[in-house]
Parts: sequence; C-alpha cells; structure tokens
Amino acid sequence: PFAQVVAIEPEPNNFVQLQRNVAPYRNITAICAALWPTGGAVRLSDGNAGSFAFQTLADDGAARVESDVVGNVAAISISELMREHGLSAIDILKIDIEGSEKELFEGDTSWLRSVSAIAIELHDRFKPGCREAFDDATSAFEVRETLHDETFVRRP
Repeated sequence: PFAQVVAIEPEPNNFVQLQRNVAPYRNITAICAALWPTGGAVRLSDGNAGSFAFQTLADDGAARVESDVVGNVAAISISELMREHGLSAIDILKIDIEGSEKELFEGDTSWLRSVSAIAIELHDRFKPGCREAFDDATSAFEVRETLHDETFVRRP
C-alpha cells in the first residue's frame, strides 16, 4: 500500500481504460506518453495488430505505411520520469513496449544504476536486436531468468 506506481500508456483509448483501472488507487499515477530513450514525440502505429500491440516509432520523417500510423504522441524517458516524480530509485521496472526496447536500451541507460529489478517482454519478432540491446545494457544484473520472450533480471 505504500508503493509509488507510475504507469505509462501511449495510446489514448487504452490510456482512458488505464485511468479507469487505477482510479481507486491514489498511489498510482497514469501518464499518457510513450517510453522512449529521450523526451519529445514519437509516432504511434497499430501495425495492423489491433489495440493490444501499439508500437512507437521514431518521428524521424521516414516513410511509413500511413494506414498503420495513428498519430504522434508525447515521448518520455525513464530519467525524465524519475526526475518529474521525485524517484531516486526504482524497485521493479516492468516494460512491455512492443519492440521499442531496442531503442530504449541502445540509448542513454545511466538510469539503470537506480533500478533493482526489471521484468520485460522482449519483441525480437517485431524488431530484431531487442534482446541483444537489453542483455548488453543489463549485464550488471547478476540474476537472470528467461521464459520465451519474458525476462526478469535483478541485482543480487
């Protein structure tokens, strides 16, 4: 009951559902944004997979199948989240970002020093290199459990 939870959801309709789900819990803050290595904006794509698998893509002007892109959304980094919410440490970081883990863990990962454990679903099937980027960035986490696409790492 004393945990501080920050939940991030980039897709507006899913965010509304998130807000409904967490409304009874004062210790949960819901943020409508995409987790990304830097702040700014990213493009949101459904990849023709439906509402359960929205992906974020760099808003770099690259040509995309426009029918897949549903719009731009705010992007926020973990460092920004920690600063904005007064967090000096993260006990458990749960990540399911549909392939953007490649960009997240290839970017500035200095925030990893403040994280005790990570539960993540890696999406190499969407974007090859996700697992490699994650494994390289989290090599200091000595405990590692993997089952299919799900991985849990923690410090001893």
